[in-house]
Amino acid sequence: MDKSDVEAKQKFKEYLLNSGLFIDVQIVKKPTDIIAKKYNDSNPYYFEIKKTDIDNRKIKNNYFGAATLTEWVCAWENESHFKFVVAYKNNEDWIFKEYTPSDFVKFCDIPPFKIYFNIPTDEKRTRKTRKNNKKIIPSKEIIFQMKTFFNNFKTDNIE
Repeated sequence: MDKSDVEAKQKFKEYLLNSGLFIDVQIVKKPTDIIAKKYNDSNPYYFEIKKTDIDNRKIKNNYFGAATLTEWVCAWENESHFKFVVAYKNNEDWIFKEYTPSDFVKFCDIPPFKIYFNIPTDEKRTRKTRKNNKKIIPSKEIIFQMKTFFNNFKTDNIE
């Protein structure tokens, strides 16, 4: 199974250009996968591609994925000009299902925070720290702040 979404992004770019509604369609890295402009509209339109190999019309399973906080901030800041796009192939044809942030959020939940680790298996190696890294190095204090933060939302948001 090909996990890369490169082809899906390219095909959605072509889809937008072929629609006759969009010009200046660019595949970018931030804040979403694609930014485009409409004719006679200088506002950017944002598209976040979520590619799956699963044709959801033919199976009973759900497509499980994630959207980053950066993507969600862009979605809410540009709500009327933002779409999450689920892309999958049906035989040789690409299918694109577009969701507004208000529609997409109905399928989402936020699990308890995870703290990732990356332990060298070679005893001679040490943890490398990168400059300008966006990741947060956890500490005891940060862990307890995360617990409090998450629990504040969790108790107020029970269905």
